[in-house]
Amino acid sequence: MKVNQFEEISAIQELNNEAAASCSGGKVTVFRDRVFRGDRLTFYNKDGDLRYNKEGINLDDAISSVVIDADETWAFYLDPGYKNLVGTLKGPGIYPDVQYGSVSSLKRISPPIA
Repeated sequence: MKVNQFEEISAIQELNNEAAASCSGGKVTVFRDRVFRGDRLTFYNKDGDLRYNKEGINLDDAISSVVIDADETWAFYLDPGYKNLVGTLKGPGIYPDVQYGSVSSLKRISPPIA
């Protein structure tokens, strides 16, 4: 007799952010300094607030380079809460000197998040 309905599944594990991103889209990594140097934050398929994050890194008004690893477009905003669009970047692509020093938030705009 089965103890539960999952008894036959030999291994169930949670996907980490990187594995989930590869299944459902990609990720964007933003860097404090030009040419992918300095502090960095990575956002997986979701909106990003550059002021507050679990890593304790504040990149508010401090983005200088960006890497987008999938075929998607990210929008960058001057203010928190996705207000005052600064510009968009399309991936996959590497942008060593974006001069987005006044950005406070970002979000993926294409393809839509399911």
